[in-house]
Amino acid sequence: MRITRRDLKILRLLEKKGGASVKDISAATGVPISTVFRKRKQFETEGIIKGYRAILSPERIGEPFTVLFYINTSEDDDGRSVAQELKKFGELKELIHVQSNWNIIAICRTETLKYLNDLNEKIKVVPGVQEVRSELVLDREYL
Repeated sequence: MRITRRDLKILRLLEKKGGASVKDISAATGVPISTVFRKRKQFETEGIIKGYRAILSPERIGEPFTVLFYINTSEDDDGRSVAQELKKFGELKELIHVQSNWNIIAICRTETLKYLNDLNEKIKVVPGVQEVRSELVLDREYL
């Protein structure tokens, strides 16, 4: 599927406001409602839109602490087998594969700092993990 400028208008709005109604998208983009409905379904079917997600307030749900875990894997591991193990950790919210000094950045939210220390130790013993560093997130803004 070739993405047009009109498609990008719809996609950018959905990226910022995943829960926007077809009517709201139409009003904001100037694209007819029937076209927005058809295009959104097409984007979903073709995998351009992978899903919709609610952005939660960590403080309001009792998880005020967010930590980024920077994970280096051993030279014989490209990060995939480590990522498969990390996916089993329910407390991790997102895994990001990066090309830098670190192979994986894992994001975690929790209610206590002690728990984050325990999780850090748990990550260190995953086969293929060579090094782990963690940083506490002070604030986060969604654009």
